[in-house]
Amino acid sequence: MKPIRLLLDKNVYRRPAPTNEVPAKSYAKAGETIEVNDIVFGKELDGNTIWYHATDGLFYWSGGVDSIEFVGKPDAYINLLLDEQVAVCRQAMNYYSPVLLKRFPEITALAITHKQVAGAFLPEYNLVIFVKQKMTNPQERLPTQLLYKGFVIPVDVREAQPTALCSPGGAITKPVPYNEVGTLGFVATNGFSTYLVTNYHVLCADRLQNKQFSLVASDEYDRPQDRAVECNGQVVGRLLSGQFDSFTDCAKVLLQNDTITNRLADGQPFSGVKFRNQFTNFQPHQVAVVLAGAASKGMVRGTIESLFAITPAVSDLDHVFLDVIQLRLKAEKGDSGGPVFTEDGRQLIGILMASDLTTFSYVIPIAVILERLNLKGIA
Repeated sequence: MKPIRLLLDKNVYRRPAPTNEVPAKSYAKAGETIEVNDIVFGKELDGNTIWYHATDGLFYWSGGVDSIEFVGKPDAYINLLLDEQVAVCRQAMNYYSPVLLKRFPEITALAITHKQVAGAFLPEYNLVIFVKQKMTNPQERLPTQLLYKGFVIPVDVREAQPTALCSPGGAITKPVPYNEVGTLGFVATNGFSTYLVTNYHVLCADRLQNKQFSLVASDEYDRPQDRAVECNGQVVGRLLSGQFDSFTDCAKVLLQNDTITNRLADGQPFSGVKFRNQFTNFQPHQVAVVLAGAASKGMVRGTIESLFAITPAVSDLDHVFLDVIQLRLKAEKGDSGGPVFTEDGRQLIGILMASDLTTFSYVIPIAVILERLNLKGIA
């Protein structure tokens, strides 16, 4: 491609390869310009894998470059490997989502999925913007492509209803008694302790009302007995910790007896379930899943629409969830915390936290839950 002159907005090392694992030759100061010959993928730094190969023969991490919206090679994106397309889409989606959600309140979600033409899915990925209703005013028309660090990313627009947390009663700001937990969530053990894992908004809705988005064992939360979790009038455990932020909505309860066991919505027990964190050669609608939701009173079947989605699920908290799994599955109010399995019921992919109650539902990936709740090594 023809060299492109870009402005550095911070000091950036000049390296002989696109990684910080090799010694730098020198560094360029903020305010200097570089001429870029090519855009390549290299070592991920702060979630950014894009590097620039400059005319001086050295590589510069793109996180230090001020320019975002420019075009490199017109076909650079199409020629990427599929996992590279996903990486570019994720970075672009996180970059543009605050602007798009503020400018277009009609947006109900953004997701990365395969491009769809005449009902058929093509191999390449694109960014999908879901709206309540497709716009007819040309001045309000959503973009058909986004420019990100030299790549031209195709954008598709589809219709979907607004999402909301699937809390009991459906109201996020209504305090929810702990005894409404029911069978939502899943029980896991590390061999020493047994935990109930569910949504933060199910157990801590009163904290959300006060704009408090985390809970740890050491903080003050009224009196210790106020963390007691009841089931059918019996104290079964104590609420330990939880988080509610852009990437997760989860909480854990230390169980003190075996009153709560893993049973599906139809009453059947389940055990021996593995955690599934990755999907290779993913295709939309090809991975079948089932939701064990208490409100749905049964095993609800659906498919995975996207492995990486963004949804503004809680309007009164001005909250947006990032990197959640989007399902083509109809959930009900009260299904929050319901475990979502692969179709055979042997692999757990996450827990439900939001839905548009018609077509799409959203799941927190199990890997995020295990990391945020410090539950590594459990089964």
